[in-house]
Amino acid sequence: MNLSQKVLGINFSNPTVLASGIWGITASGWREVAQQGAGAVTTKSLWLHEHKGHPNPTIIATEHWTLNAVGVPDAGPEKAREEIGAFMKDKPVPLIANIIAESIENYGKTAEEILQIQGIDMLEVNISCPNIEDEFGRPFACSAPDAAAVTKAVKAISGKV
Repeated sequence: MNLSQKVLGINFSNPTVLASGIWGITASGWREVAQQGAGAVTTKSLWLHEHKGHPNPTIIATEHWTLNAVGVPDAGPEKAREEIGAFMKDKPVPLIANIIAESIENYGKTAEEILQIQGIDMLEVNISCPNIEDEFGRPFACSAPDAAAVTKAVKAISGKV
């Protein structure tokens, strides 16, 4: 059975995509997910600058479930360049870069910084993470005008719909 999909001009061997931050936050992890059959992989949320996230403990789990509130940690653009560059050496599936920011202006700046990395197929914009509300206020997804402003800022940089 052929499950291939073409999304926004990008070919996926199947519609299964690793979600941002779920598993595989490094090039080797993304490669493993692709070898297990994913049609594409998504990076963890990438910030314009390093973001520490919440202090531990941030994850609780049982054999049946896992709950986390890690606070969207990220080592910054240099680490993103390193991991994405390593993945691009033998890129097995499309790569979606997930970006996040604390302001509308910085969404555009983050998109500009991340899109300088060669080989990124798509951008995904994280406007809804509740795990940083205490640090930056309500997520942009809580306001249609704010969500639209973020989309406009990223689109102006990326040239993508």
